[in-house]
Amino acid sequence: MGEDGRIDELLAKLVELDPETYQHFREICAMTAFDYSPLDDPNIKTPVYGWCLQGVLQETCKAKKWHHDVCYNEETEKYVSLVVPADNETWLDSVEADTAAGSLLAAYIQALEAEAAHESE
Repeated sequence: MGEDGRIDELLAKLVELDPETYQHFREICAMTAFDYSPLDDPNIKTPVYGWCLQGVLQETCKAKKWHHDVCYNEETEKYVSLVVPADNETWLDSVEADTAAGSLLAAYIQALEAEAAHESE
């Protein structure tokens, strides 16, 4: 699956696992919608919406006091992200994607799922 399909899938998971963060993302998109994408359907494939998503996720991680990292790997020419919940006892795998927003979203979803699994123990 290409990154576009993966982003759509991950955004659907974000709606399910953290609707508040998704709503915040939508609100930020509405405030910055100068790229002519429909407001009711943010086009994550445009740089503006990618930057909005990345910023919202970084602020959410900061508010939760979760470790989060985004960097660029020159060898693979991919962005690499890692998000770890505050009370998680083991580090999660880093995630690679074509965009910083895509890698951070995948890592954030992974962290939400790890947190849910930890809480159900």
